[in-house]
Amino acid sequence: MKDSFAIWLHWSVKPGRVPEFIAAWEEVTRAMIDQGSYGSSLFEGPDGTFYAMARWPDAKVRGERMTDYLTDASLLALADATAEFFPSLELTERVNMWTDIG
Repeated sequence: MKDSFAIWLHWSVKPGRVPEFIAAWEEVTRAMIDQGSYGSSLFEGPDGTFYAMARWPDAKVRGERMTDYLTDASLLALADATAEFFPSLELTERVNMWTDIG
C-alpha cells in the first residue's frame, strides 16, 4: 500500500458544548470522506481535550478539499464549539495495522 498522509488534530471544547462538537465533527468527517478522505477517528484525552487522526491520500488532496469546504455549516459549527485549536501534526503513514471495528 502506498504511504498515506495523516493529520493529528487537537482541540479543547467550550464548556457544555461536547455533544455539539462531536455531532459537528461527525458531519465534517462524513463530508470529508465524500471529498476523498480515508476517514477519521475522534478520541477524548484524560484532560477532557479531543484528538482526531484523519487520513488522506496526500497533503495536496487534503489542502484542496479543505479549501473548498471552509465555509460549510458543519465546519463552522465545529469551530464555534471549539475553545482552542492546538497546533496540528502532519504525518506520513508508514505501516497501517488498523482493523475495521466499525
